[in-house]
Amino acid sequence: MTDSGAVMLTLPQDLVEALGLREKGKVIVTYADERKEERPIAGIVTVRVGNRSTDVNCIVGPPNSEPLLGQIVLEAMDYW
Repeated sequence: MTDSGAVMLTLPQDLVEALGLREKGKVIVTYADERKEERPIAGIVTVRVGNRSTDVNCIVGPPNSEPLLGQIVLEAMDYW
């Protein structure tokens, strides 16, 4: 899902583990309802949309959550 309100790519924990991505740190995320939460960052992952691709870190979301393409990915591929 593309989320123009999201800044970074977010992938569910189970997908991050399946891809073998390593944790690189933590970040505080702010949700639309103003809640804040510390989440791990993992990477690097290559994202491809059509004939464009970019390498980015991702926020690790809860298991089985919806992946989100944020502004950084969209900007890097000139979609934003």
